[in-house]
Amino acid sequence: MTFSMTLIVIALASAVMLTLDTSSRLLPALGVAAGILELLAHFNVLHGNLAGLDWFLILGGALAVIGVLVWLRVTTKLTVTSATLLVAVGALQVIARL
Repeated sequence: MTFSMTLIVIALASAVMLTLDTSSRLLPALGVAAGILELLAHFNVLHGNLAGLDWFLILGGALAVIGVLVWLRVTTKLTVTSATLLVAVGALQVIARL
């Protein structure tokens, strides 16, 4: 398993954990969708780019923003950790693509 695949799995697992453990499920569900799209892009199911930008740049930015918004609303240790991981993975993907 490559490092990029590991990051995708961490982001997807964190988003699923947030979806199951928070009262507001809209943002974490969007994080799950972004993680699934990243997984599809990693396996070359999603080809090309969107508006001239790489899929991982767009989806990584989405994960970072979603993670910050969820992090501001959660209180338990598990959800704070999951949101922090979501932000970290998204930020790493954006930095790696710039």
